[in-house]
Amino acid sequence: MKKPIEISLCMIVKNEEKNLENCMNSFAGVFDEINIVDTGSADRTIEIAKKYTDRIFHFEWIHDFAAARNFSFSKATKEYVMWLDADDIILGENKEKLLRLKKSITHNIDYVVMPYNCTHDENGNPLLVTKRERIVKRARNFQWCDTVHEYMPVDGNSFYAEIPIKHNHKVDKGVHDIKMARNFDILKKKLAKCGALSSKDMYYYAASLCDLEKYEEAIIWFKKFLDEFSENGYPRVTTYTTLHKCYTALGDYENAARCMLEVEPIYSDMSEFHCCLGDFFKDTVKDYETAIKYYNKATACAVPVAKDFIYMEFYYSIPYKSLGKAYLDLKDYKKSLFNYKEALKYSTKDEETSELVMKLEKLTALLY
Repeated sequence: MKKPIEISLCMIVKNEEKNLENCMNSFAGVFDEINIVDTGSADRTIEIAKKYTDRIFHFEWIHDFAAARNFSFSKATKEYVMWLDADDIILGENKEKLLRLKKSITHNIDYVVMPYNCTHDENGNPLLVTKRERIVKRARNFQWCDTVHEYMPVDGNSFYAEIPIKHNHKVDKGVHDIKMARNFDILKKKLAKCGALSSKDMYYYAASLCDLEKYEEAIIWFKKFLDEFSENGYPRVTTYTTLHKCYTALGDYENAARCMLEVEPIYSDMSEFHCCLGDFFKDTVKDYETAIKYYNKATACAVPVAKDFIYMEFYYSIPYKSLGKAYLDLKDYKKSLFNYKEALKYSTKDEETSELVMKLEKLTALLY
């Protein structure tokens, strides 16, 4: 009988008292070793961690997530290593699937890829799904790279396991902005120190500049990124949609349209691309006929299962909500109602859309 693989869990944490217990309880009984690396908590994180393991380590924060991850992996002693964030959980039957995976997977596998459900709608349906190298063979000594939005280059024998990990982030209001500013500051320091950024860092640096409304700088860095682009699992379509956003914010509508239309043949199967153009023609150009054409193209796009980053809401509710709004602006209440109802099939707990549907049902009953 084949011996099950043994897995070391490796985590880096800081001020995660609101999340860590949920994470550990959801994965109870899965791991053969738990290593928790604290990078400077000032709350009850370490106290909570001690309930689950005595293998707690401290790492002085040097503004480098990859360095912290690599330190955590250095503490593993089992054949395989799995990483989690403190706000990750596993739900229902997926935990049993993971336990069965430990028993069934062969020892020649170098890494296991699993879905990562990063954000969710009101129904708990995943909105952003990525595929991440989640479990790796320790003997391969794979190393994490990049100071923020770190990733782990892998090679060899792979196995894909349909066992989604749910990102269950619970933070106080404003923490997202704080983390965005922190990551941007890390990248600025890296640029100042090294004089250059990797292609992936360029993307995040440009995206951060856009978030901070530094649109002219963002455009410069997006162009640099495109000049040096390499796949590495990146959602390249977001480069164009975010670049488009920068040009639109600056009132440069000619380049806003050009940067999208030039690559339309490449992204004709991606709903978010068509939705972006639909919004542009509806909200900026006020060309509803063209906008509706793009929204309809978006509804025809199938979920791109081969992609590493999938923004699921663009393949379910967003195109229909956009069509609903366009037809509402045009006072075509029947078509507006139809499309809002289509959106509700996917987001049944969307209160705003539900309210619109009720109002439109009353209105169409009176008018038609």
